[in-house]
Amino acid sequence: MVIILDRGSLIRRMKEDKEKNKVKLPLLELNDLVLDELLKAGVHFGHRTQIWDPSMRPYIYTSRDGIHIIDLIKTVQKLNEAIEAIYEYASKGEVMFVSTKPQLRDVVKTAAINSHSHFVINRWPGGLLTNYLVTRKSIKKLNDYIKSFKEGIENRTKKELLKMKEELARLNILYGGVKMFNKRPACVVVVDPKKSLIAVREAKRMNIPVIALVDTNASIKMIDHVIPTNDDAIHAVELIINKLSEAISLANNGVGPEYYEINFEEVDEAVQNMSKKLEEKRMHGNVVAEPGKAQPRVIRVSREQAKRFVK
Repeated sequence: MVIILDRGSLIRRMKEDKEKNKVKLPLLELNDLVLDELLKAGVHFGHRTQIWDPSMRPYIYTSRDGIHIIDLIKTVQKLNEAIEAIYEYASKGEVMFVSTKPQLRDVVKTAAINSHSHFVINRWPGGLLTNYLVTRKSIKKLNDYIKSFKEGIENRTKKELLKMKEELARLNILYGGVKMFNKRPACVVVVDPKKSLIAVREAKRMNIPVIALVDTNASIKMIDHVIPTNDDAIHAVELIINKLSEAISLANNGVGPEYYEINFEEVDEAVQNMSKKLEEKRMHGNVVAEPGKAQPRVIRVSREQAKRFVK
């Protein structure tokens, strides 16, 4: 028995199949439970009314005791839009998280590692996106140092080894979260675009979409996907960042840059072992006279005497 479907029926069936196979994104439902969770996390607290940015006016609900209150309904709506957007971006390429606030380093780092993404949690290394041909030399240098300390270094003095260790620590602070960065990211997630303004500018110059967690004191002019929220409270940022991280994991299926931590205790041990080997080589390299044999006599001559001797 052969069933012939017309074009309309075929399109409807294709849409039904697509809906069945569609990934369930971690979207927030707009209900009292979700709003209570956001309130407990402190998402609604903005900055003082004296230091607000007018571009954030649509996302401010009211002010209380001199502090702006963010509209949580719009936060939920914009977060859901960002989750859908980042899922699309992550299905096409890699994502980079940026946050230079000390209290948020662990939160952003954990979210990036769990979603197999790049991250910058200390000072933004200028030119990481716009001048990658130069910055990749520093990233390569970092990876070369890691490999050298792991496999062992020959023909280096202890002073040189200690300098290499200092350089390794410096490079790790700047490029530790982008050690596997070798191509243009699909999008950049920024916590507080005011503090990470250089990162936002570089992303826009390279036409890379920016998803940002924005407080009431920051401008949204260069942001593609705005998530209005308190960008200082750890719980507030953690709640939102984890939702974005989940969406990325669903998109890339756990495939992406693998982060590995540098164990500086092992580096110190490697430096000590290499120093010991160097001392042993020096000891074995010294000429020791055998019993009953006279040591060779060394005669020092001046340059003029040497010239006469040659003639």
